[in-house]
Amino acid sequence: MGFVKFYIAVIVSILILSSCAHPLPECYNKSTKNVRIRWGTMYVLSGKEKGYQIDADATLWKMTLPPMSRDYQKEKLSYVDPVRYCRLTKMVLDTILKIQVLNEPGDSIRFIEYTNVDNGAEMRAMWNPDFKTANSNGFRSLYDSLQLFLKFEKNP
Repeated sequence: MGFVKFYIAVIVSILILSSCAHPLPECYNKSTKNVRIRWGTMYVLSGKEKGYQIDADATLWKMTLPPMSRDYQKEKLSYVDPVRYCRLTKMVLDTILKIQVLNEPGDSIRFIEYTNVDNGAEMRAMWNPDFKTANSNGFRSLYDSLQLFLKFEKNP
């Protein structure tokens, strides 16, 4: 009788834990398992960066790079809805493929970064938020979309 109760308790525990597991996005696969999207602001004079990161498993992080450091400080904020994550990733890739290169220096610089370690892809668009140029329009729109997306994710 004790074995049956133990067996039932184990099965119920497994069901409860598996129902609480975070579902992976549909666009998550072998070739995208190490994708990382970052966006934020870099302060050139101090060397500090503030921003956000979404990993391929749809984890949303707040990121800070202290001055004179190479190591980001990360604070986990939430998990992103898998459907939103896939849309966001597609939006970032489409903008990158359309514009491809953007580097406009300034005292403070906005950036969007896409990295996929598995295929060696690394792209970082940077622009001065004080000036509007034709080249930065696509990334400005994408940055605004990411910031709007962030508001929904932080306050579901």
